[in-house]
Amino acid sequence: MKKKDGKVKDKTELKHIIREWIQSLLIAFIVAMFIRTFFIQPYRIPSGSMIPTLEIGDHPLVNKLTYKIHEPERGDVVVFIWPVIQYGCTDCMYKYKFLGLFNRYDYRYIYEYPEDSNYVIDGSIPFEKLPNNWVCPLCGADKSHFKKLQRKPFIKRLIGLPGEKIKIYDGRIFINGKPLEGPSSITDRDYITEGEYGTKEIQIPLDSYFVLGDNVTNSKDSRFWGFVPKKDLIGKAILIYWPPWRIRIIR
Repeated sequence: MKKKDGKVKDKTELKHIIREWIQSLLIAFIVAMFIRTFFIQPYRIPSGSMIPTLEIGDHPLVNKLTYKIHEPERGDVVVFIWPVIQYGCTDCMYKYKFLGLFNRYDYRYIYEYPEDSNYVIDGSIPFEKLPNNWVCPLCGADKSHFKKLQRKPFIKRLIGLPGEKIKIYDGRIFINGKPLEGPSSITDRDYITEGEYGTKEIQIPLDSYFVLGDNVTNSKDSRFWGFVPKKDLIGKAILIYWPPWRIRIIR
């Protein structure tokens, strides 16, 4: 009888231990999701546009709370949702996309094709206003075969603030007609005048920012697609936590 009671006791204790482990893991998961949603989010660098500050494969932590407390500052390394609307044809093996580029307070539309494609469409026509009988030039699929694609997170350095006039000239950044004197994270680089927004003086909308990659010779940034609305900012990159030999504060 005692032996049977001992087995029952052991099973009860085992169930209790398992229940405690499950509860602990569940609480840890909820806390982690809460922190990720409202405070800190990990991010992985997929390209070389921020070299040498951030290399391909670096994993920075992004502070999502900081811009709820104070305004973004010039020189911050920011993560944001790429302000480009994309549509992809579900029938094409190569993803054929429509891009709506943020342009001041409006959206202007251009189109992206495979490298070997020779098709051209009037860049002033947004996808929503294409004729109902329009078909994909690559595979012949109609508009019902297109879907809006998920917008991507990007990481760049914040250069221009809302309302400023910005111009790139002779490798330098000019703000409101005067050469920018700091911070050194910006002024220590030679910037290239290319792209629609990088070859002339432009005014940044009051609710938006101008961003550039630190790897100025290999970065698709505000010079090409315009401004980042404040509502699309995710947070400030503060620390590289992986790989171990790259651990450092991001400046």
